[in-house]
This record gives sequence, structure tokens and C-alpha cells, in this order.
Amino acid sequence: MSYEGPVGSRRVWRLPVKLSVAVACLGILATVGGGIPLLAGFHAYRVSSSTMEPTLVPGELLVGENVSPAALRRGDVVLVDPAEWGMAGPVIRRVIGTGGDRVACCTSGHVTVDGQPLDEPYATSANGGLPGYAITVPAGRVFLLGDNRSAAVDSRLYVVKEQGTLPASAAATRVAWSSRGGFAAGGSKSLVIYLVLVALGSLLLALGLIALAVNLILSARRSRPVALPPLPTEL
Repeated sequence: MSYEGPVGSRRVWRLPVKLSVAVACLGILATVGGGIPLLAGFHAYRVSSSTMEPTLVPGELLVGENVSPAALRRGDVVLVDPAEWGMAGPVIRRVIGTGGDRVACCTSGHVTVDGQPLDEPYATSANGGLPGYAITVPAGRVFLLGDNRSAAVDSRLYVVKEQGTLPASAAATRVAWSSRGGFAAGGSKSLVIYLVLVALGSLLLALGLIALAVNLILSARRSRPVALPPLPTEL
């Protein structure tokens, strides 16, 4: 003879199972919500030249984020398509001037933008021994320099054509993170947000699946028929 227990006890065990499934589903949503834009909007690169030393060195790993031309700012380190310079890309350069800026070199050993000297602790030389220049950046274009001015092929070498500038659309990827420097100062915080979502989602998914497995096992044990002792024989 066996006893299967009241139906109410089974219903009590359904709630933890449902909660476990809900946590796992929430983890999936968070992982997908962070993972899709992370894969679509960010790309990994490896530095292959010394033109951005000491900021970036050969072999360093980068994560670049897709940006619109209007979002580019002075000081951004970007991956550039230098087709207008007759070069294969992408190459990495720093945005020095955007549309309308007056960029010149050199005043007291400094590059100036609209007459104001730039503070460039990342550059060992303002011009790397090349002749000076003074240009106005056309609308929709950017003036780009490498941090290693003695080795970089950049806007200084092409000032006779479009003031040495490239279309802002050619600099559609901005460095958001590097393996030596970490997250770029002033960069977009979306990379952090997406990484946190993926990490949180993965954790919730793991916890939900573990809890689901445990609750199903416990629920199965509680639902097993319980054997009762035989009734005494009537005298």
C-alpha cells in the first residue's frame, strides 16, 4: 500500500521551479540584450605598427566602437580608412581637428587649434622634424596625426590636397579600450554597459539553471509514493 501525498504539497514545489525558470529566462534576455549590440557595434583589432607610440604599441589588443561622423571629437583615437592617401587600411590615428578648426604647427613647439596650443603628453615631438603647416579643416572632414610624429604617415604629408584631411566617415571606428591603457578617457560608456549585461545575464542564467535542477530533484523526491505499513489484521 502506498500514499502519494496531498495535491497541495505538489503545488508548493511548483513555485520554486517557476522562479528558477524565470531567473534563467531573465539571464538569457540580459545576455542577448548585451551580446547582440556588443557583437554588432564593437570589433577587436591588434596594433601592427609603431605610429601611435607611446600610446599604443605593436601587438597591443584594441576594441573599437562604431561611431557616426558627427560623434567624433578632438583627441579621439580612431581606426581610419586612408584610401584618399593611397594607403591600405585601416590605420590608427588621433583626431586633431574637425570641420572648421584652424590647425597649425608649430608655435613654441606646439600644435595649435584655433590659436590654442594643444597639451600633448602622448607625443614626444610636435612635428617630428617635418615642415610647419597651417590649414583650416573643411566641413565634414578630420585632420589626423599619429602620436609618434617621427614615424607616422598622416595629414601633415597631404596638406596640398583637401588640407591633408580625410572624410569624417573614413574614421568610423573609435578606440574604446586597449589592453595596456584600459578604457579610453572620454569614450562611450556603452561598452561597459554591454559587458555588464552579458556578465550579469550569464550569472543569472547559471544560477537559474542550477536552481531549476535542484528544485526538480527535490520536487521529484517529495512526489515519490510513500509506502505505509500494512493495516493490522482484524481479530
